[in-house]
Amino acid sequence: MAARVTKSDDKAEIRREYLERSHVGKWIRDSLSKLITNRPDDPIQFLANYFESIREKGNRVVRAYQLLILTHHSRLAFEDNVATAYQLLSTPSSSKHSFGLTGSVYKELLRKITRFVPETVEDELMRKIGPRDHEFIPLQVFQHGILTAFVLLDYLQQAQDLHECLDLHSTGNVPQALCNAVLQELQETIVNTTTDPLSIIQAGARLNESHILECLEEAETDMKSSRHVTMQAEEFVKNSASIFLQKVKPMR
Repeated sequence: MAARVTKSDDKAEIRREYLERSHVGKWIRDSLSKLITNRPDDPIQFLANYFESIREKGNRVVRAYQLLILTHHSRLAFEDNVATAYQLLSTPSSSKHSFGLTGSVYKELLRKITRFVPETVEDELMRKIGPRDHEFIPLQVFQHGILTAFVLLDYLQQAQDLHECLDLHSTGNVPQALCNAVLQELQETIVNTTTDPLSIIQAGARLNESHILECLEEAETDMKSSRHVTMQAEEFVKNSASIFLQKVKPMR
């Protein structure tokens, strides 16, 4: 005897057909799979970024960027996201384009990542790792450049936080002698690291409270003689960035 088909069964089938036809079902499954793989601290923002990348499907650089910010660069899933972004940018958008990631597209992505970085810092970074517009970018170069850009963002935030730590009276100004002493300590801490971006930021993070107190003691004499000469956060961050960029491995 044939099974009886009810109206509710018909409605359920219509719903499934709609989900598959509109690809919503596929995207929801994929989003949940990526959510479990990446395990973000903010799952709601993660899902928002994921669906934003789908909405911006006409711009491959935007889609690649959305893939890259799905998880922090310190997580293992970041490597997979970088590889996926590279594949997306390397696949020709039409038969008129050849396979491979060009320097111009790569630089567009790098500038999107660093768009809130001070212009002078961004320009110096591009001189280090920015390719020529028409050369093809291998995966290894892409991985290094993308990781460097994201690590730089964290590093600059560390520098901003460090200046706030030195700004005991919350005036926005810190004695220049103290800033110079801390920058010198930062320079000496980072100079012995490798050119790997993660080792650079880890070295910077080791500049802890005890180091700052030592710098304060060393700079005390100079601070008395030039107490009105100060350094604002913007200048301190740029000077810190210069130390970071000295260690960045050039593309060529």
